[in-house]
Amino acid sequence: MKPNQLAEALAAVGEAVESTDLTGAIRLLIAGGSAGLLGGMLDRVTGDCDVIGTEPNDQWPAIEKAAQKVAIRFGLPERWLNQDCRSFAYCLPPGWESRCAAFDRFGPLEVCTLSRIDLIASKVVSSAKRPQDIEDLKAIRPSPSELDFAEDNLDRLERESLDGKIYEIERTILKSLRESP
Repeated sequence: MKPNQLAEALAAVGEAVESTDLTGAIRLLIAGGSAGLLGGMLDRVTGDCDVIGTEPNDQWPAIEKAAQKVAIRFGLPERWLNQDCRSFAYCLPPGWESRCAAFDRFGPLEVCTLSRIDLIASKVVSSAKRPQDIEDLKAIRPSPSELDFAEDNLDRLERESLDGKIYEIERTILKSLRESP
């Protein structure tokens, strides 16, 4: 999906949720490449949309059901909208939820994306295992202060690690980003 197709699919999810008996606003927090696409930081395509959280949290089943209907309508994979990345939320810098940026509102669905700084930090953490994230970081062109923020997050993750994980590869990637013109 391109950014406009992703936004159309999310709008359709909002319409589908609106036609149910759910009441109140639902905040959908988008991470990964989709956050970069919707936030205008990346210009590429994506095959899915990573949801790092919903508020209220108990609304996910209704959103997932609506997304499956949208998948059929738009010819998307059944799990194009998924929460697979939720298990990695601990890798995000503290306070990330409060920094999420509002993208748009579709009926009761308020779509928000990771902030630029949190997206950069998350992509640095995952870059050792995901070459696409290195390419995304190059495209985003983080500033020195944004790279410092990402490095501070790596420091925190190492301090909090129960198994002594060291982010050596990620630090090498950070160094190469700092040296890029």
